[in-house]
Amino acid sequence: QVNGANLPYTILSSGELRFETGTILPGECENVIIDGFISCSVPFGYSVCNEATLYPIDGCVLDTIPSEPVNPGENSSPSGPLDGIPGPCMLPWDHSSLTVAGWCQNDSAFFYVENHGSGDMSCWAPVIVMIDGVVTYTDSILLLSGQGITYSYPANGQTWILNAEQHPLHPGNSHPNAHVQSCGGDPIEGGGCVNDYRLDDEDPVVDIFCGIVPWPQPINGTPHDPNDKTGYPNGFSEQHYINPNQQLQYVIRFQNTGTDTAYNVVIRDTLDVDLNIFTVTPGVASHAYEFRMYGPRVLEWTISNIVLTDSTTNLEESNGFVTFHVDQLPNLIPGTIINNDADIYFDFELPVTTNETWHTIYNGFFAVAGVNELDVEGTLFKVYPNPVNGQLTIEAGKSSNERYVVFDQMGKKILSGKLSFPMTTIDMTSMNQGVYFIQIGENKSDTFKIVKL
Repeated sequence: QVNGANLPYTILSSGELRFETGTILPGECENVIIDGFISCSVPFGYSVCNEATLYPIDGCVLDTIPSEPVNPGENSSPSGPLDGIPGPCMLPWDHSSLTVAGWCQNDSAFFYVENHGSGDMSCWAPVIVMIDGVVTYTDSILLLSGQGITYSYPANGQTWILNAEQHPLHPGNSHPNAHVQSCGGDPIEGGGCVNDYRLDDEDPVVDIFCGIVPWPQPINGTPHDPNDKTGYPNGFSEQHYINPNQQLQYVIRFQNTGTDTAYNVVIRDTLDVDLNIFTVTPGVASHAYEFRMYGPRVLEWTISNIVLTDSTTNLEESNGFVTFHVDQLPNLIPGTIINNDADIYFDFELPVTTNETWHTIYNGFFAVAGVNELDVEGTLFKVYPNPVNGQLTIEAGKSSNERYVVFDQMGKKILSGKLSFPMTTIDMTSMNQGVYFIQIGENKSDTFKIVKL
């Protein structure tokens, strides 16, 4: 809920806030400060997102370098979930332009994809649906100008993300997507997060930031350093896989954990050689700053007269942050690792060095759900993803009274339960890595082998 702002604004029918900034000349800045709060009913682990768009959007401000056509690549298979992905589009831009909206209604996740461009689509566009970071459903669409299509899926608290790709020659770097989380259940601690993947804000007139409502205690009891650095998107898996040519946004947080007030804070960040220093753009910050680039790829923020109280005196007011975004060098080869950290200086004290972020370049689909199918007495069951590292889903083609049993490799029963329609979720997060068997019904031949990562 918004309490107010430093500039007059109008609340539009869509709920968006419209600020009239007037003419902003090259090199000028206009700060918009919004005062608001998050409802206490928002669950822990939930992503709270803010999006800002600068109008008017003139075509000359968009990067018109053609994007790479989406290609199923090596992960496609005749019977896998990538069946819906069309071949790369090689036709000229057809003036189509896609948008994606997502919402939760009761216990179902809904997505609406619309072509709001002035032209009909001449090529089929891929639609990719991920559940907790795993590509689970795929499709392709061909929409007339003004036409839309709605997708709906039964949800149970997992994070759903739907991506619909623009025509490869669409101006700018738009990658339309939407997410639905905590629909039909509570989010899982440490579960899927929208920040693991690119947000649709790589054009210079759009910025999206998703913050996570923190859990009341550190995950697994691990303490967290308040002086840290995070690179968005987080990237998939422990290797932090991201696509080539994908923009990165960094947030550097600092906290005065000393015993007295800090009057000046300086942050220095030496940019990785695989990042394009000419695309660095400093972003929002908690305090007014001066920014410069100097030396061998060094970025520097100077916050003078900050009067930052120490954490023992006032925990909340002892914190601050700065942000920036930067592009990769073009077409980095898969396997390239991008590292980054920062040094934070409080007055004349020795610098505090943040953690090191890293991202690994990966060309293809990050994680594809292996889908097993089994017909049990006329009812088709689908089990995915396989391999699994969190939630395992058993999808039933129709209502039935069947039960499931999970065995380990020694034949020991681990857990069991009754299947629900249309789907049942089994939490395998705490299970040890290895091979498990899931039996559906009374017949022992109706068994799946599942690999737990």
